[in-house]
Amino acid sequence: GREENASAMESFGAGAVAGAISAVISQPVDTVKANMMGLDRGVYASSLDCARAIVKADGVRALWNGGGPRVVRVFFEVGLQFALFGE
Repeated sequence: GREENASAMESFGAGAVAGAISAVISQPVDTVKANMMGLDRGVYASSLDCARAIVKADGVRALWNGGGPRVVRVFFEVGLQFALFGE
């Protein structure tokens, strides 16, 4: 059959959704990293220890704290990358 290139809007949509999904999936790792780099960095023995402490103190949902703005930023960033640099 005949293959067509995706339009810029289709590329933007695909990239934006992929970026948002990746941001949601990787947010817990980013939360742990931020906590380990912050003022409490000497408190944790490891990344796993940090994650356990976050969950114990504030629940599992705390691993996604601050994720909203990151998801929005990555949505547009990756969407634009796909739209502008895709062929």
